[in-house]
Amino acid sequence: PNYTPGDDETGTVVFTLTGLPNNPCIDEVSDTFTLTITPKPTADAGTGGTFCGDDTIQLAGTASGGDISWQKDGAVPGGLSDPEIANPIYTPSEQDIAAGEATFTLTVTPNGPCAVPATAEVTIFITAPHQVSLPSDYVICENETVSLNASIQNQATIVWETAGDGTFNPTNGVGTAAPEYIPGPNDISNDFAIVTVKVTGDGACSVEKTANTRITINKTA
Repeated sequence: PNYTPGDDETGTVVFTLTGLPNNPCIDEVSDTFTLTITPKPTADAGTGGTFCGDDTIQLAGTASGGDISWQKDGAVPGGLSDPEIANPIYTPSEQDIAAGEATFTLTVTPNGPCAVPATAEVTIFITAPHQVSLPSDYVICENETVSLNASIQNQATIVWETAGDGTFNPTNGVGTAAPEYIPGPNDISNDFAIVTVKVTGDGACSVEKTANTRITINKTA
């Protein structure tokens, strides 16, 4: 006869074969053998999600019954701290950030005598990170204003602040990378002002990034 293990049945099963006698014999005979059932491999790549491109993310895979191997789809391989563990850390490449996503396949190669591997996929979505920088210094005369010019990418919000008493045009430089700064009396008296631009990104890139610069104010003769 054929024996079909039950769902998720593992471990050992003992079978006994018994021979019943024909007359006039009265003694039965029997023999046993043990069947060992190896668990089939399982793979779950976890759920996807969205994260910022200048962060890392830990994959949430689970696996059993064999050896683990992660593979990233596409032309640019790698990016994983260790592709042979269930929960590696993924660091996105520039190509992945540009594509906006990365898909991973988790494969569990079974222990013998099982032969069919288990696989699962997960897609991670990547928000392009925001960037901000400023020239290190501006130099103006006391009767001048200065046109600031920050380099900003992938921003959601922009706002400017001063450590002095000057003002921005538009107010607080909201929404612009290039506001005008009008020094205040204290700025002129101190011969300088420090201004800071604060930028947040979209979605998962909500962490504020800043850059600052010094405005040197030369007094007229």
